[in-house]
Amino acid sequence: MPNAGGTIPKQYVSYKEYAYYALGYNLKEYKCLSTLWGKESAWNPKAIGNLTGTHRVYGIPQGRSEWLKDQDGYTQIQWGLKYIGNRYGEPCIALDHWRKYNWH
Repeated sequence: MPNAGGTIPKQYVSYKEYAYYALGYNLKEYKCLSTLWGKESAWNPKAIGNLTGTHRVYGIPQGRSEWLKDQDGYTQIQWGLKYIGNRYGEPCIALDHWRKYNWH
């Protein structure tokens, strides 16, 4: 998949492909992430959620940081994967938490 320089320019891959690549081609974890973010934002970097709650959530990962609403989808994915890694360790654990509590 990499080009002669060793990377793929972001604008040539979808957000889902980018996330799969960022996860190191781990299909199991990617499927969990795809389900989680599909339910949270439908992979829309302009998504805003929790409109009736006490705080807004933004972008593909539906993070509480307002910084996310001004970032491109690729940057949001990087942020979201770092968040999941720090909080849960991996996307399947985050998805299990989401299924139990309806948030992650």
